[in-house]
Amino acid sequence: MKVTYSPIGIFKCKKQSPVEAANQGNRDQSRELGLIQLNSGSNFQQALIGLKSFSHIWIIFDFHHNSNWKPMTLPPRGLNKKIGVFATRSPYRPNSIGISLVKLKKVEGLNLYIEKYDLLDGTPILDIKPYLIDADIENKANAGWLAKIESKRNLVGFSSLAAKQLLWLRKNGLSEIKNVIINQLSFDPINKRKKRVRKIDNQYQLSYKTWRIAFTFKKTVKKITVLHISSGYSKTEILDPLDTYADKPLHLKFLKLSGK
Repeated sequence: MKVTYSPIGIFKCKKQSPVEAANQGNRDQSRELGLIQLNSGSNFQQALIGLKSFSHIWIIFDFHHNSNWKPMTLPPRGLNKKIGVFATRSPYRPNSIGISLVKLKKVEGLNLYIEKYDLLDGTPILDIKPYLIDADIENKANAGWLAKIESKRNLVGFSSLAAKQLLWLRKNGLSEIKNVIINQLSFDPINKRKKRVRKIDNQYQLSYKTWRIAFTFKKTVKKITVLHISSGYSKTEILDPLDTYADKPLHLKFLKLSGK
């Protein structure tokens, strides 16, 4: 039996690649609003009546970046062995259907503005349901294999300089970098097989696109301190008119701010 779904709308935001999104919506640090644009001509105006009274909603969507599935996957949360996909939230599933709990900020016509999400730009939306406090919480649930993994989570903190830099970058359009840092450093922060990281003297450096994040790692107490963020461009590269990532103007402003 074949089952076919038609999207009811499309999701729009700044996040383009999986590394930019939080691994769960409630961990989104970007403070960025996302927009669900529902299709016109399908009577969705009536379908939305009553929804804006809820604070949170479930979004059912399609993992549109994925064309295949994997029966076994390596979770990002510090488990150094593969596990069955049905025991994970991996996007590589037999049917590319995802669910996400998000905060509903406002409804304007066929536009729904949401916060605290883990979706990417262009995600097809399949359905919307309200979050029900009495039905969607199970107080006796257990966390399965994740219960042991959570004990390996590192506390990610930021120096005053790094915090100021992140605030400046967010105000200048790079809101997703904080999600990237927390996602990458919370588990296995110095695992070179999983991320672009290298050791420099007594510090480490994480690479994200054209940015470099310096941090220290105290393994005994599971504590990460992000020291500062720097440009990954050399003095020669930043002056080259070729701008593959379309971000050199932002880097130049950042370097001027840093006095470099």
